[in-house]
Amino acid sequence: MIRRCILIRHGITQGNERKAYTGCGSDDELSPEGRKAVMSFAQDISAYIKDDTLFFSSPLKRAAETAGIIIDAACQDKTAVTVDKLREIDFGIFEGKNHAQLDGNKDYQAWIDSGGTAPIPGGESREAFIKRSMEGFKEVLRSAGEHEDIVIVCHGGNIMAIMSSLRGCDYYEHMTDNLDGYFLEIEIDNEKVSLLTFDRIRDRLHT
Repeated sequence: MIRRCILIRHGITQGNERKAYTGCGSDDELSPEGRKAVMSFAQDISAYIKDDTLFFSSPLKRAAETAGIIIDAACQDKTAVTVDKLREIDFGIFEGKNHAQLDGNKDYQAWIDSGGTAPIPGGESREAFIKRSMEGFKEVLRSAGEHEDIVIVCHGGNIMAIMSSLRGCDYYEHMTDNLDGYFLEIEIDNEKVSLLTFDRIRDRLHT
């Protein structure tokens, strides 16, 4: 079965504006400027949303709020199904702090030196997070039944996890800004998910 999926990173929060590590331990709402940006983005992305499109989101406020604004812009009377496994990574003791605040912390420096692969103290390893994110992605695909078009509003980490898993590439190759992401065309054969095509949202919306 062929599916079309739009993976979207949520709008900007105050934590994002401070460049803080905002994971699943930070349930921030969109900032006022972030909310305005989502409203504008929603008008553009709604042109790619069909009447029978299904919506899914992380349960965190910033993703659920972004999904709700997009749904309203698409004039659809539905809600996004929340998927717990699509929460952002657990940043443990780094949660809510930015680089300047963590500079000099030996645990933080060790994590940086590992390329982000070491388990985060009090948090989650990248390997465990990628596994969880892919489980969440496959849960969405199962829940969608026979629907061919899906929108998922989640977090930058989830998008890096899903895209690097589907492509077999480096995790950081798919770093994603707020309100960017990917249009995907995927093929599903039982539990095997194959990526057929992908295109950056920002590229398609601005061409």
